[in-house]
Amino acid sequence: APRWFHRRYTTMLYNVLDNTPKDWAVQIFINPKWWSSEILKLHRGMHTLLQDERIVITELPEEYLRYKPKQILIQPWFWKEMVADHIFLFSGNGVMCSHSLVSISAFDGMDFCGAPARGSGEGGDGGTHSIRSRRAMLDAIDFAKPGMDVGSESGFFTSTLKAMNKQTPGKYRLATKNQTILFGGGSELIVENHEVRQDFESHGPSLVMSGTGANLAWEIRDSLLQICPEWKLIFPSLHDPNCFGASPNADKCAASICALKPDRPKQGC
Repeated sequence: APRWFHRRYTTMLYNVLDNTPKDWAVQIFINPKWWSSEILKLHRGMHTLLQDERIVITELPEEYLRYKPKQILIQPWFWKEMVADHIFLFSGNGVMCSHSLVSISAFDGMDFCGAPARGSGEGGDGGTHSIRSRRAMLDAIDFAKPGMDVGSESGFFTSTLKAMNKQTPGKYRLATKNQTILFGGGSELIVENHEVRQDFESHGPSLVMSGTGANLAWEIRDSLLQICPEWKLIFPSLHDPNCFGASPNADKCAASICALKPDRPKQGC
């Protein structure tokens, strides 16, 4: 990921601290070498943040440093190291919306709840943010004993919990489709008949907004950014004064936008 993405690290943590109960810990699993060479070096504010008693730092074992995140999440060690059983799992690909009408307490007792997924959507997609139960994750790993080529770890856990529920009906609580919409439905709360509701501010946003909303119409994405300004953390900054304000200048604004440059960088914008 580009460095501008990583520079949001401190702000991302403040977002979670501000929008979760004050008696919740915020546990960070780190690669010790990368943490000291990149995070602490680039983020001077992190030194102040680490004085917060809610922050818990857990170092990844040396053997896990070569693993992808999805491979770490299927290791029993990861879940056993969690400091609580009820878990809000988050990453840099989303934010919590402080203006949401949905409280995180609405998901108490859930074993798995992510953003809406295709099909029946039971449990949802936990690829970026999700509610999990440590007990249920450990049970699923013990039941299915996944290999390192598991594919989507979120899909593994939801499908395994469903299989376990067939053996013992109702043992594991997966979110309903409506609950996944409240958790991370994004546009689904503010759109009616493919258009933004006139009173969209009284319906949304969901608790979490993730991704860039690439498939959303401009009007829908703009409305969501109005009611969840934290979501702007995900996007590169459009900061040229010619692009906004009382007297924007179209030509100068266009000249400042990377995607419109004829000689834009090969690595993308």
